[in-house]
Amino acid sequence: MRPATRPVSHSRQRPQRWQCKTPLYHYRVKSKDAAGNLAVSPDAVFTTAPPPDTTLPAVSITTPAANSSVSGTITVSATAADNVGVASVQFKLDDVNLGPEDTVAPYSLSWNTATVGNGLYALTAVARDAAGNTASAAVTVTVSNDLTPPVLSGATASALSVDTAAISWTTDELADSQVEYGLSTGYGSASVLDASRVTAHTVTLNGLTAGTLYHYRVKSKDAAGNLAVSPDAVFTTAPPPDTTPPAVSITAPAANSSVSGTITVSATATDNVSVVGVQFKLDNANLGAETTIPLYTFTWNTTTVANGTHTLTAVARDAAGNVAISAPVSVMAANGDVLPPSMPTGLTATAVSSSQIFLVWSPSTDNVGVVGYKIFRDGMQVATSSTSAYQDTGLSPVTTYKYTVAAFDAVGNTSAPSAPASATTLFKSAQGVVPASAGVTPSVTIAGAGPSTASRRSVSAASPFLPAGTRRCVTAA
Repeated sequence: MRPATRPVSHSRQRPQRWQCKTPLYHYRVKSKDAAGNLAVSPDAVFTTAPPPDTTLPAVSITTPAANSSVSGTITVSATAADNVGVASVQFKLDDVNLGPEDTVAPYSLSWNTATVGNGLYALTAVARDAAGNTASAAVTVTVSNDLTPPVLSGATASALSVDTAAISWTTDELADSQVEYGLSTGYGSASVLDASRVTAHTVTLNGLTAGTLYHYRVKSKDAAGNLAVSPDAVFTTAPPPDTTPPAVSITAPAANSSVSGTITVSATATDNVSVVGVQFKLDNANLGAETTIPLYTFTWNTTTVANGTHTLTAVARDAAGNVAISAPVSVMAANGDVLPPSMPTGLTATAVSSSQIFLVWSPSTDNVGVVGYKIFRDGMQVATSSTSAYQDTGLSPVTTYKYTVAAFDAVGNTSAPSAPASATTLFKSAQGVVPASAGVTPSVTIAGAGPSTASRRSVSAASPFLPAGTRRCVTAA
């Protein structure tokens, strides 16, 4: 039966009995106007909706294995399939979402087990298809993480220079290394993390400021991520190099002054860091040992130098080795005659009888004048002589005697003793002989007696005891 109305737009629901078994349908439409004119459309098709999807996906967890022990960061993975298609897989930990849904196979996520405490946990994978059908699979795992941080010990700063420091410490397990440092406990700077895990740690800090106090602390993290941090400690970098010399000046004696006897030489010295010593010098030669204790003084016996002009200086030294020399101070040594005569030389001893030995030597010199010589027999003074010869008498026969002589001047300055000379007296029957070549007439002063001149007479008679060319000298009683 056709509709009685003739609308311009047409729609018609096909009765259920028109449906066939195939989901694809062909159709055409027909319309006739009031005049009976018929219009028929071309063929067209449509497909009815599919039947509802009520099939659940299939899902299973592939890692970790059921009842396994896990630690650190692990991968949780699952496989899922569906008759139409899997839309996503949601992982859960104890029924709480573990990350977002994974919509792309293979289905997995990375789980840091350290975010939960140690113990038993249920891991679940929930698969969902487009129709909203879901299925789940679960495994039980035991989280067993290392929760104990390393134990730090022995944190020290060493090898301190003006701009570097080496920080060392140890840990009771393998761990990485890092140092935080700065001018306060806020630190503000850190070394580059050394990720290599060791138990003996050393980190070198560079670019520090000379002579500066730094705060630092060390940090080490083990493989499980447990972090240990040391208490605050401090170190001070080495001071900058000292290149400033000291300042030094002589305060006594005054320049161009006259000195005599024993005087005190003193100086003042200062330095930007510290003075470690002052060396006094006389005519550019060290005057005693370096003085290391302020006030800087030295006791100088001016009689040890010749009278005349001498130059005093002071050399100050600091710990860095910088030195400074004071302005020179000229002084005039004005002592009495303090210089001894020169040491007698060429001493010879000749036995001339059984009781006499004749001595002769080269004369000494003196800045004023030599007035005599001291005669020493076997180390004891026995006489003095005003000339450079002496005849020792009263000796024992056939006895060896050793002599030295020393010159002295008018004020008693005495020279060093001469080199020794020895002689052995003759037999009792022998007569004393004075070599004719000596050409001297000795003036003798016996120790403990006044001076006297020995009277002599020459005997020309030959004697078996006299060598050729000599004369026998007989001393009158």
